[in-house]
Amino acid sequence: MVERQFQHLEAGCGNRRVLVDQLGFELALHAFAEETVLYPAFIECGMESDSTEDRDEHADMKEALVVLERTEPSEAEFEEALSKLIAEVRHHAPEEEDQMLPAFRQRVGAEKMAELAKEFLGRASWAG
Repeated sequence: MVERQFQHLEAGCGNRRVLVDQLGFELALHAFAEETVLYPAFIECGMESDSTEDRDEHADMKEALVVLERTEPSEAEFEEALSKLIAEVRHHAPEEEDQMLPAFRQRVGAEKMAELAKEFLGRASWAG
């Protein structure tokens, strides 16, 4: 969903303020779930350096979201923050999916991973 919103923003489709506000909401839910469910588990299984790198990337995304919240589309600061956010998310997500999570799954096992996934999804949902 986030990638589709990025595509709309890059194509100039839709209301940029609304799209960015939706992005902020979705990314905040995801970050909360990741930081409260996965990061502690990363540390528990000896992947603390991965957790630290992820935290730094999340901090960069959050900084961009703060700028986006207090500025308006077409302002230079808004557009710079949006470009930074898009680049950071597009870097972060595949790195996490292709590198961190497979190594994590291997360390914790299928049963623990299923348990963490259920908890993660519960926290990553506004209805959860």
